[in-house]
Amino acid sequence: MDTNASSRPPLPLTRRLHAGLALLMLAATPACFAQHGVALLGGTRNDVDSFGLQWTLPPVYEAHPGGWRITASPELQINQHRHEGDKLVQGGAFATFRFEPPMQTIRPYLELGLGAHVFSRNDLGSKEFSTRFQFGELVGAGFSWGGEAPGGRGETWLGARLMHYSNAGIKHPNPGLETFQVILGHRF
Repeated sequence: MDTNASSRPPLPLTRRLHAGLALLMLAATPACFAQHGVALLGGTRNDVDSFGLQWTLPPVYEAHPGGWRITASPELQINQHRHEGDKLVQGGAFATFRFEPPMQTIRPYLELGLGAHVFSRNDLGSKEFSTRFQFGELVGAGFSWGGEAPGGRGETWLGARLMHYSNAGIKHPNPGLETFQVILGHRF
């Protein structure tokens, strides 16, 4: 039996995408896990079912104008989207800005995000994407509670997000992909 690695077929793109995102998550993780969070995402919109996993890193920016808490946090995501019996894996990162009013127990929030993403293939059902590289935008709202402090270890959040993926007209066709997801997360 030949054990030469060059005789093995290459890993499928989906498996390479999963492995690359896992390595990116590990490399981006500092020794201190304070304010890191994990979230589950799931939902449907325009006959596209989506579910995924998100890793929220500590905020890189935080301000408190007028008692409001404003943060900017990197988020790494991997999602599977299903449409017309087809499935596509999407991985990428968002820079997400969260706005929270000065409340203590249950804290409502609004969030906006921009990011860069890669699709595992160029089509999903009848949708044809000209590029696998996509930009992402999100708008969301929800509630957070618990934790040592707002945004601190032990905080849990529940919200809803509308996300749009598009190549921003780099190449056509560019039908875009919109998803609606409920998000449940916890910081550890």
